Amino acid sequence: MNWKFWIKSKPEITWHGVDVAPFISLTQMINGKLTCTHQNKSASTSTAQLTQPPNDGVYQGDGSPPIGTYKWRKPLGSDGKMHITFAVAIPANGTLVNIPNSHNLLIAIKAAFTTIEITSMLKFDQVPYTGPDCADITIGFDSGTDPLFVQFPQALARTHFPGTKPSGQITSLYNLKFALDLQNVNFHYDANEILRHELRHGIGDVHTTNTSDMMYPIYIERRRPSAMDIYQEQFNYGPRIPPLNPIEIEGFYSLDARNLEFVL
Repeated sequence: MNWKFWIKSKPEITWHGVDVAPFISLTQMINGKLTCTHQNKSASTSTAQLTQPPNDGVYQGDGSPPIGTYKWRKPLGSDGKMHITFAVAIPANGTLVNIPNSHNLLIAIKAAFTTIEITSMLKFDQVPYTGPDCADITIGFDSGTDPLFVQFPQALARTHFPGTKPSGQITSLYNLKFALDLQNVNFHYDANEILRHELRHGIGDVHTTNTSDMMYPIYIERRRPSAMDIYQEQFNYGPRIPPLNPIEIEGFYSLDARNLEFVL
């Protein structure tokens, strides 16, 4: 049987006096679909008041924690936004399997973050990569030597939630044993889809129940966040003020559909 996994691991922590158990989410190939499951449910509380989209919610089948369990808690910048730093450890040869060069890869990473910035008060700032602890979110690529990839040889990626990354580990790590590209062709995995799901875990988003959600725990082509994806970001970090002009948003997604570079 052909098994493949996404892995999200969290060490044991205490959150507001409550022990939050570590858990791992695995994505395995079931009936041709990558399906996430979790082990060891964690628990916490949150207090933000927003209206959750109807017919959607936290996915209960895999032990996903409540929305708001994990999030960044940093002072706001002079622009009123919470700035999250990220750094990318580019593979030594500058390529990522079927992605031709590091520039294409950085466009995909920045696009994943931009889909969050569009509707929330988060701002992602790239800093030079100098080691796994050099930024809030570090992004790396591995040939299968990471301990979790050794333990689970068919793992596709793993991402730590905010505040749970052990020192010396990459936040969001991707397994180069699997074929990735930017167009989801030739049965490859689309790096855009994977980055947008995984990096949302990096800001605290959890699995949800609607098939239109980026955070739905089954891999389906979704490059644009759903109402529930936006709700999670705004629950934790607030809505973008002032909101972007819809023309700017559609301009971004028009370029994004063709994997072209953009500036908002």
